[in-house]
Amino acid sequence: MSARPRRDTPYWPVARGGPASHPGELGMSVTSRYREAWESFWREAPVERGAVFWDAEPALAVARHLALFEPHLTDPELPLVDLGCGNGTQTRFLADRFPRVLGADLSAAALDLARGADPAGRAAYRELDAVEKAESQALHAELGDANVYMRGVLHQCVASHRQALVDGIATV
Repeated sequence: MSARPRRDTPYWPVARGGPASHPGELGMSVTSRYREAWESFWREAPVERGAVFWDAEPALAVARHLALFEPHLTDPELPLVDLGCGNGTQTRFLADRFPRVLGADLSAAALDLARGADPAGRAAYRELDAVEKAESQALHAELGDANVYMRGVLHQCVASHRQALVDGIATV
């Protein structure tokens, strides 16, 4: 099975600015379109490590990012939220280095993969739509202040949806 999504799956229209960029065209909310696209992607994604092309070895991804952002953490003891955690590869790396890590994703299918790959429960995982203000507020109320790591979410949104996502991240 190819790690690249087929062009006939919902992944491509969202990532390429197709139907998701035309509100009302499909008769559903923006969040529903993104969620359905990612659910479809993660349900069909191969489970082998590295089979999804952005599922890089942590040494080549989060470890390099950590060297850049860790000196800027004002309180490394705060919970760390890996927003858009997908199958949890980077989340597990972070959980070995920080006391409390939460992998958050819009896709329940992605979170199922993340939990399955983390039988020791090094991190916690939960569904989160960061665009929905109430969800971001609820997570902040639960965790308090938190550090947020985000590797591959913002560029997956069409431009007109990015501000709402950034606002949600700031709330978390």
